[in-house]
Amino acid sequence: IWDASRCKKVRTMEGHRMRVGALAWSSFILSSGSRDKTICHHDIRSQEDCVSKLTGHKSE
Repeated sequence: IWDASRCKKVRTMEGHRMRVGALAWSSFILSSGSRDKTICHHDIRSQEDCVSKLTGHKSE
């Protein structure tokens, strides 16, 4: 996660084995879809990288 106002990296999140092609924000949740056929939900308040993972989707 990048702080654009300070031009500084705030956090690096992991959870996918292949490239991420889609991102969506909802309050404190950042969801990411990847070519590895998973969707990860990242709660930016949590130390854990991926708080919920959905598997088996067909596209990014």
